[in-house]
Amino acid sequence: MNAKHYLVIDIGGSSIKHAWMSQNGIEEKGEKIRTPKTSLEEFEAILLGLVDNYRDRIDGIAISAPGWIESDTGYFHHGGALQYLNGRNLAEALHVRTGLRVTIDNDANCAALAELELGSMKDVTNGMVIVIGTGVGAGLILNHQLYRGSHFNAGEYGMMNASFVQREVSLGRLTRSHALLERYADLIGVDPEKIRGVAYFRKVEEGEAAALQALEEYCQILVSSISSVQALLDLEVIAIGGGYSREPMFLEYLNRAMEDCYRPFEPTYRKRPKLVLCALGNDANLYGALQWHLKKA
Repeated sequence: MNAKHYLVIDIGGSSIKHAWMSQNGIEEKGEKIRTPKTSLEEFEAILLGLVDNYRDRIDGIAISAPGWIESDTGYFHHGGALQYLNGRNLAEALHVRTGLRVTIDNDANCAALAELELGSMKDVTNGMVIVIGTGVGAGLILNHQLYRGSHFNAGEYGMMNASFVQREVSLGRLTRSHALLERYADLIGVDPEKIRGVAYFRKVEEGEAAALQALEEYCQILVSSISSVQALLDLEVIAIGGGYSREPMFLEYLNRAMEDCYRPFEPTYRKRPKLVLCALGNDANLYGALQWHLKKA
């Protein structure tokens, strides 16, 4: 009997990734596609084009996406950065158009599921995966299970209040991946759109003062929010996912900020969590989307 294969799609605010996968992992990975910013029609045409490319080789479609999603049905209460998904049941729409079984889950929940099954959370009772991208989301692992909340809305890390840094600003605005590049651009006086993450981290490795200052400030903000979550939930491990999970110096500076934050409290008052990078790196969302698809089979 031939093994089943699936088209797995990771929808981000900036790009769409996809892979041809079996339950054993990624067997073929496609090129990134730019995510349409405003057009639902263009967006769905891209997804249907991917299905056409793989139609004779797939038994289902598994999707990771941003936003407040009812994972049992694929209904979007809110599409995060992709507001044209608000109120859309994307799973149902794609099923009608393709005849294939379609599942959709929140991207941070997908990352947490993947790390729980295959990566940094395998032996962890209570932990959290923070995915940093166009937006910021979190997947909570409590009692070795993914916690979705009462309304499928747990883990909306970016929606936390950031008034401890700046009034009337969400935490996502200050900790999304582009926020780091914006701060660096401000320090050196250039247009943020001219700064790319890979080039920026090369400046960090070279020890450029402005690059290091931007990273230190960013990590201080992120750690301040992590410490509040830690005070409430007492987690063992927090894993960082998204594009920055490929940068070892990001974890180094985040740990420095964590040490500074917890030094006045340890060991008497508070226990700090262990910080790690997602074991599955930037592919965690793909693996988690497939995990959810297989669980719902």
